Amino acid sequence: MGLFDDVVLDDAVLKLTREAYSGSAEIPAQGWQTKSLKCNLDTVKLREGGIEVYDQSGGLEYTSSDITREIEFYQSEKDLGSEWLEFRAMYIRGKLAAVVHVPEKKP
Repeated sequence: MGLFDDVVLDDAVLKLTREAYSGSAEIPAQGWQTKSLKCNLDTVKLREGGIEVYDQSGGLEYTSSDITREIEFYQSEKDLGSEWLEFRAMYIRGKLAAVVHVPEKKP
């Protein structure tokens, strides 16, 4: 198992994430992971105006208010029998452009 970063959603990102999902599962602000960034076991806060990255001790490592990229985030654990939840946040020049649900791939 590889490393990852934990993800926390601010209120604006959480709202867009809930709007992007049409299912019935609970969409929390915490309990997400990503492999889209450094994968140092940092905590990444997805915000409407960019991202904040905190190191393992909770200190602010850096902010990015001009990021242009997609950040995929997914639930950290899947309950047996539940749907796998994964989303993609798209940032353009530091602004959150959209959040889309990535449907679970069925075998």
